[in-house]
Amino acid sequence: LKSNLTIKTSYLNVNDFLKAFSDNNTQSSDESLNLNTRLQLAIDTLDYDKLHITHLSANAVLQKNAIHIEQYNFRSLEGETTGSLDFTDLPNEKTLRISAYLNHININKLFVSFDDFGQDFITHKNLNGYVTTNVSFATNLNNSYKIIPESIISNAQITIKNGELIHFEPMQKLSKFTRIKDLSDVHFKTLSNEIFIEKSKIIIPEMTISADQFSLDLSGTHNFAGIYEYHLHLLLSELLSSQNDVTEFGTVEPNTNKTSLYLLLTGTANDSKLKYDTKATGQHIKNRLKEEKETLKQILREEFGRKKKKKKKAFPKQKKDNDTEGGWIIE
Repeated sequence: LKSNLTIKTSYLNVNDFLKAFSDNNTQSSDESLNLNTRLQLAIDTLDYDKLHITHLSANAVLQKNAIHIEQYNFRSLEGETTGSLDFTDLPNEKTLRISAYLNHININKLFVSFDDFGQDFITHKNLNGYVTTNVSFATNLNNSYKIIPESIISNAQITIKNGELIHFEPMQKLSKFTRIKDLSDVHFKTLSNEIFIEKSKIIIPEMTISADQFSLDLSGTHNFAGIYEYHLHLLLSELLSSQNDVTEFGTVEPNTNKTSLYLLLTGTANDSKLKYDTKATGQHIKNRLKEEKETLKQILREEFGRKKKKKKKAFPKQKKDNDTEGGWIIE
């Protein structure tokens, strides 16, 4: 069957549609209809589980055991989404591949709509803000058309604006290393990074979180079983002076010390540990000493490469303690 179709509807419930499709799907692929249809789709309102979509339009190709959506766009979660989709429904293999651009999506509602993506380490209760992302996502589906988590492969370039971390346990644990006693509500203006998912593990390359109270560099991994390992890098001076101290002499401003503090956060949602990251600290010191060694070598080369040596001046003779004119005193 070859056809060109235009379908418009005011409402579609995807769960009901998939159930009907599954109940009526012929089991033998040899007896199923050989379909090749070009489809223009316009839906005013669409519901899929907890996801609510409006103003959906799409251009698709329906084939035997496959749906190819060449282009779609819709409004949802206070933002807009565009992209493409490929869905294959074979007797022994069901796959879904999505490329999408999400613009100004409410991250709290996103986590609610997808049941916190099957994890409880960081949930909708911990997040506020708006995310913009380019994402590539591929997964296998079970016979009920639900995602098989261990099959997920994904890459996402994300930017979160006006973000907020609320009652996030790792941040609250961090407070014992700082003068900031309450890190239950951390605000940040912008956060950008590239996130990878493979083999049931979320991989987070190093990124900088610039919050109202302080800034830190973070990298690590987090698997779907809830086991995680995060490396944190903070400036000690910024932490110790995050809130200006007021004394009888006035306000004490933060100093410019660049001493770094390296921390390692490991554990699960029920049991986490925050400790000094000695391995990262050692590597940092090793790199710093290597740089200082090269600097010193350069200074020595310049110093000993001079043709003429400057004559050293003799130290002035030390005066007696009671004789301060023209001399100096050591206390």
